[in-house]
Amino acid sequence: MAKNLSCPVTDPLTQSSRPGCPEKMPGLHANITMQDIMEAIAEAYENPADDDFGGDSCAAEKRKEHANLNLIAEEFGMTPLKVRKLLITAGYHYQREIYSTPISRKVNDLYIEGKNIEEIMELTGLSRASVHGYLPYSRTVYKMEEGSAASERIRRYQERNYACERLRTAIHLQEPEVDELLWNTIIQFEGYPFCTSKGLKFSYIIKKRRDGSNSGEMFISRKEKSITKATVMIAFHKALELMDAEGSVSGPKKLGTFGASYLYPVFIRLFLPENRRL
Repeated sequence: MAKNLSCPVTDPLTQSSRPGCPEKMPGLHANITMQDIMEAIAEAYENPADDDFGGDSCAAEKRKEHANLNLIAEEFGMTPLKVRKLLITAGYHYQREIYSTPISRKVNDLYIEGKNIEEIMELTGLSRASVHGYLPYSRTVYKMEEGSAASERIRRYQERNYACERLRTAIHLQEPEVDELLWNTIIQFEGYPFCTSKGLKFSYIIKKRRDGSNSGEMFISRKEKSITKATVMIAFHKALELMDAEGSVSGPKKLGTFGASYLYPVFIRLFLPENRRL
């Protein structure tokens, strides 16, 4: 008898309090459910914010299956195996293909046919853990103590995406506060895993003042020196000029500023839609 792999996802995670942010996303809830987690992971997987650097670049590597799972896992603070299982669960829940490889399809086809775990192990040569790894979740993913951490990661992901949408709208409408919107969005992405066009991974932090407020300096994890807010704005307006004149920003050298190799991938993630793979 075939097994029913429909995956109702109704178990809520624990609640978590949400600290304030520069601009809160309308409708963002403190209660993060299993479905919220699946939606965020699936969106990140299907819409990677990568520019088209070329075959030997970090962006090209991101398109490879293993690398893409690792990058999402790093952003959400999960293991790549948990990300993969969430994607498989999301595929069943939304009844469409999200994550699919020959081995994942074979495991799930056998399970739907009514094969048990031991039979699938024998037919595929996979271990018990590997077989379970290719099957969807049937209950809440996280232990109770992990709920708050999961809620925080999803909240941050949603707020970052909303900040990017708000910034792109401001650029399109040429709103006067666009510079501050850019800086607030940069603050939102503090700690986010970026990589340069040469494939070097990095993140940044914003230096804090004594009173705890954010200063005007970005400290790059791979460099001892910082990039000032003034330099960021010079690069930002150069990028806007290039977009108006040429329709795109073809590489970091075009920005012509200190730290351009780091600012370029940040700009790609934040507001350069012509370089994004939608």
